[in-house]
Amino acid sequence: MILEFLNQNIGAFSVLFSGLLALATVVFVVLTWKLVSETKKMRKVQTEPKICVFIQPREEYIG
Repeated sequence: MILEFLNQNIGAFSVLFSGLLALATVVFVVLTWKLVSETKKMRKVQTEPKICVFIQPREEYIG
């Protein structure tokens, strides 16, 4: 009974599962693109030089 139902509607199930697979692929592509973008930003921030310069008078020259 169930096997007959599946055999009669195999085309519909194939289309349904193919659509779900296509949707999942699109979701993974979007998530991967976001991850790559974030990784590029992190790499850029991690390789930027951090130079901090400040001038402070020596106490012996004050006054």
